[in-house]
Amino acid sequence: QMSSTRNAMFGDESRATSNMSARDKAYTTGKYRRAIHFCIEGPISSSGQETKAEQKKEEEVNTLLNPLKLSRCIDHSYHEASDTLLHLLMGKYDILSSLRFMKKYF
Repeated sequence: QMSSTRNAMFGDESRATSNMSARDKAYTTGKYRRAIHFCIEGPISSSGQETKAEQKKEEEVNTLLNPLKLSRCIDHSYHEASDTLLHLLMGKYDILSSLRFMKKYF
């Protein structure tokens, strides 16, 4: 159901992001991950401490010297982050009900 809702709202993944540069996808992915973190754990502290999983991902990205592999990694991360954020907003936070309420009263 979630994927059909996502496809109805945003269309096919490949078409939705085909015009984005790798830089823009990486930047947007970071924004999505920050929003996901905020939704799940609350405000992000400025301590600068990274989890081991984040450090491992950074190491993996640093080893990707092949531009094709890097592009695939960025695409995968982008789609994973956007799907997770959409799931949170549509499921846990029921954003559609909030939008309907605002539309009705504002």
